[in-house]
Amino acid sequence: MGTKGAARTQAFIQEVAAGVAEAAFEVTLWDGTSFDSVPGKAPRFRLHLRREDALRRMLAWPTDRSICEAYIQDVYDLEGDMDEVFAVAEALGRDGLRGRRASAFRRFLGLPRAKGTVPGAEAAVRVGRFRTREGDQAAIAFHYDVSNEFYAAWLDSRMVYSGAYYTSEDQSLEDAQLAKLNHICQALRLKPGDRMLDIGCGFGALAIHAAQHFEARVLGVTLSERQAAYANSRIEELGLSERCEVRLQDYRDLAADGSYDAVSSIEMLHHVPEADVPAYFAHTSGLLKPGGRSLHLAITTAPGNTKQPRFSRAYFMPDVSLVTLSTYLQHAEEARFDILSVRGLREQYRLTARAWLERLEAAHDLAVREVGESRYRVWRLSIALMAHAFRTSALRFHHLVIQKRGGVVDLTLPIE
Repeated sequence: MGTKGAARTQAFIQEVAAGVAEAAFEVTLWDGTSFDSVPGKAPRFRLHLRREDALRRMLAWPTDRSICEAYIQDVYDLEGDMDEVFAVAEALGRDGLRGRRASAFRRFLGLPRAKGTVPGAEAAVRVGRFRTREGDQAAIAFHYDVSNEFYAAWLDSRMVYSGAYYTSEDQSLEDAQLAKLNHICQALRLKPGDRMLDIGCGFGALAIHAAQHFEARVLGVTLSERQAAYANSRIEELGLSERCEVRLQDYRDLAADGSYDAVSSIEMLHHVPEADVPAYFAHTSGLLKPGGRSLHLAITTAPGNTKQPRFSRAYFMPDVSLVTLSTYLQHAEEARFDILSVRGLREQYRLTARAWLERLEAAHDLAVREVGESRYRVWRLSIALMAHAFRTSALRFHHLVIQKRGGVVDLTLPIE
């Protein structure tokens, strides 16, 4: 054992993990000292503490944000399966410190104190409580305009940045994303010549697919300059410019003239604050012809949860707003939509996030060249947290098909 700080750190970790067999992990300290949190048990992952004051920084209040910030600042590192990390955290939260809280707290007070500041990832733009158009644009740019090459390193070949539709755990990400694109177009009942609007179209995968394989006339809108440039380059390359276009435009600036047969919104709703959800559905209704369909893929939160993710808003997605499914359904009905179909696809998103995480970790060197180590860590941690949240139902994923009242109603079953 090296320094007094190293000895105290080991004693604290082993006290916290004592008696919790599931909380076994290997620890390497800044001075080269290595030990197991639960001696005699096979470690589930490796924790590297880079600094003497690492635990103080990780456990500072608010802990949920501090422990994430310490990771992106390389105060510590994690080696191994991130699912194992969260499983250990759950075990410690459930069974750790039984009857030993006072003793562990005394040991915590003896840990080396935090010294100085540590450089880390750039904090997200503050969109504030009263959002503006400029703030929305900046928030989207912060997350989506980092580097197209970075996203290409771990997304599928079509650059689909949303939950896939898996039919089995061993299905490839490529096939699961293609299945999702086909499913959306079929659920919208697209026919050749139909006018389709894709709100928050990302890199253009759905717009391109609908134009290429369903012969729809598609307009996609996004606030991301890099996404729009990528999408239009692909559209031109595929010879689809006559019936497919992506604009750098806010959907709120589109005329609500009832000219679209179908509107899709794929994971765009979590960028809409809850107070603006009624206006969102009202405008979507205005864009559609009577009888027109709208399909939404939405990440939602558990009923009764009012917390918003602090770390994500600060470093990953500054305008994220988690809303319940019931809120979306209520406001859709108030906007003269009939609810045709609702499906929960939480497990499909867990598999998607796991696939993204594996691909991102495999592309570490390329990702770091594009965005730097700190931002790579932000994405690695955020995607791992997503996978965990979908596994535990903290996050849900819903496929919602709605239809504007009036017009000719398609009675064909199944609806999706």
